[in-house]
Amino acid sequence: MNAHSQPLGSLLRKRVIFAFIISLIVSLSVTGLISFGLIFYLLGDAASFEAVVNYQVSIFIIPLFLIVFVMLFFLISNALIRPFIREHLVRPLRSLSSEINIMRFDDVSKMVPKNYKVYEVEKIYHALETHIQDFHSMYDKFDALMLTEHKTGLLRRAHLHESLRHEVFLAQRFKRIFSIVIVKIKQLKDPSHTADETVQSFTQQLKSSTRNIDMLFYISDRLFILVAPQTGCEEVNILASELANRIQKSHRNEQDFSCQFEIGCATYGEAQGITPNELLHSAMRDLHQIMPSVQKNLS
Repeated sequence: MNAHSQPLGSLLRKRVIFAFIISLIVSLSVTGLISFGLIFYLLGDAASFEAVVNYQVSIFIIPLFLIVFVMLFFLISNALIRPFIREHLVRPLRSLSSEINIMRFDDVSKMVPKNYKVYEVEKIYHALETHIQDFHSMYDKFDALMLTEHKTGLLRRAHLHESLRHEVFLAQRFKRIFSIVIVKIKQLKDPSHTADETVQSFTQQLKSSTRNIDMLFYISDRLFILVAPQTGCEEVNILASELANRIQKSHRNEQDFSCQFEIGCATYGEAQGITPNELLHSAMRDLHQIMPSVQKNLS
């Protein structure tokens, strides 16, 4: 909290007392000057300070002076209090409202920090800031759940084509290659674990064989697609070998464990495709025509 902020009641009380004193002084002074000037005018040639002081005021003029005093008091006090309310209450609250209206939960920007003179407005700001941070955190969690599949933690297939279109754009603009790798499980059996646990174990081994920049998508329990930026099909052989070695090591003492999988690859270019669909079809054709050195049978 801002050390200089004060409760609204205290600030308003000080402002009202200040406005009352100033309004009273100014209203009395102006009313007195108006009264003096009016009587001086009515006396004409006989006008003098002593004559003005001794002038008998009509009972009908007194209400007029009272009305002038009240109007002056109201106008002056209003002129002193209204700017305070506008500056320290209306504008800050309107600013907070505007920030909330334009804020997006997928935007990492935070609320603009400000020092408010009114403690209650400062408290509202910090409460909103805390809640917005909580909403950002919740949004990030929901966004992660929407992007990834709950069982394996891999990216959902719904985001595959968007990622492929992005990689195709980068390849066209910056002339950099990328590959699509299809991993298809032909057989996966582990009697000591459930089917879901076996698939999760396989995907963990698959993720461990990829880089941080690679995007691994879950299509089904038997099919996975890897989008590998700056990678050619020659490097996919390394991926296949490393994956096979990882699975062998992790299940070397399990005699009943068996795993067979195939890998197909397509690299961006005129030969294998320059659109997402062409690349996917090329990778599927490569999967069916896979070389024995790439196909790994661990049974």
